[in-house]
Amino acid sequence: FINALKMMIAPIIFFSLLGGIINIGEIAKLKAMGGVTISYYLATTLIAITIGLTAVFFVHPWTNSDIKMKVQSSPIDSNQQLYKKPKKMISDDADSVILVVKGVFEKAFVNPFHALTHNNILGIVTTALFIGLALLSLHTSKSPLFQIITDINQVINKVLGWIIKTTPIGVFAIAFDFQLKTSGGIIEQLLSFCLLVFVATMIHGLIALPAIAWFFAGVKPLDFFKKAAKPMMVAFSTSSSSATLPVTMQTCEEEFGVSEGVSGFVFPLGATMNMDGTALFEGIAAVFLAYLYDIDLGPIATFSIFFMSM
Repeated sequence: FINALKMMIAPIIFFSLLGGIINIGEIAKLKAMGGVTISYYLATTLIAITIGLTAVFFVHPWTNSDIKMKVQSSPIDSNQQLYKKPKKMISDDADSVILVVKGVFEKAFVNPFHALTHNNILGIVTTALFIGLALLSLHTSKSPLFQIITDINQVINKVLGWIIKTTPIGVFAIAFDFQLKTSGGIIEQLLSFCLLVFVATMIHGLIALPAIAWFFAGVKPLDFFKKAAKPMMVAFSTSSSSATLPVTMQTCEEEFGVSEGVSGFVFPLGATMNMDGTALFEGIAAVFLAYLYDIDLGPIATFSIFFMSM
């Protein structure tokens, strides 16, 4: 199940972002809209990160536990050994800000085929942005290349829909396997973690984002939820930004009056780069796992985790 999802990561990100860029049509329009879009993405993700940091610093209902994860000691030896706490969380060759930034750039500017085959998200996004800008500067919207990209996006979404139908079986198998390989009160710890993530996500989704829509666009929260009910239900049932993308774009164009050019650029890019819930979840999850395995995290390490999640 996980491999099937991983199989779709690279093509979804590459072609949805490429499709969003070419739907803009004009370089000048892309520049102006791009600035506003990226600013919005950064602002909303920062809000999500702030909520997550508040949760792990002041709330966290979990504690250091006696849970030990069993791991295979070697390919030959069938005996299982308990997980051992690492001596240091960050290796010596990656413990400075300069090295972290250097690592980010090395991941961004790589061979495009290497990025696609190794699911290097940053490399895929960088490649798609450059190719999309080049297509805009060389071709018009009537180019057959543009239609091919649109058709490929439809095919990818269709395949993704088939995989998502197997989600209940896949999630059950993952949970069963995880429980089988652990000892201690894992269920209680996981429930407290899930509850915290759920509450934090609801604060962001039901309060922060509607407040932004009301303040900047004049859309009242009640009207917002009424009009956005359909994509929200699809998102809730599929847990997939990419699978919800077509419904989101259609709803915003028909219910909120957003133009096709804007929705074609903002939403595919946002489904890839503006995943506030994912950033919030990953930050809290990393801290939770550190508690679970008794790894000491200071304030700086916790901030670093959320920065990298963003």
